[in-house]
Amino acid sequence: MQTEKLGLNKWATLAKNFLGSDFFNELIENDKETSSHYPADVYHTPKEVIVLINLPGQKNIEKIKWLIVDNNKLKITGTNTSFFPNHLKILTERPAGKVAKEINLGAEVTPIANQTKYYRGILELHFLKK
Repeated sequence: MQTEKLGLNKWATLAKNFLGSDFFNELIENDKETSSHYPADVYHTPKEVIVLINLPGQKNIEKIKWLIVDNNKLKITGTNTSFFPNHLKILTERPAGKVAKEINLGAEVTPIANQTKYYRGILELHFLKK
């Protein structure tokens, strides 16, 4: 009854008709399953492309997979797990769940990183330019 007084039923009906009945469900599910909240920087030198990606709180960096796509894009996938999965969550602002991000490198590179480093929550990848 409270929603009728506020006119929310009309609003919900209009939104459902305009956006489709599954729009909000898909939006929420996609946010849970895939996160691109990890900022990245790309730098060029005459011979290299250097990528820095913020991946704070990663317990096991080996679970993060990366792949060069089309010689000029970096695709990163993995899972960011909770530190306390069996505890009651009061506040959760840090991204959790599957990590998926595609980064345009701005140049063609070799598919194997020349140098990799993970330090203080930042993954650093160096690729040689082709």
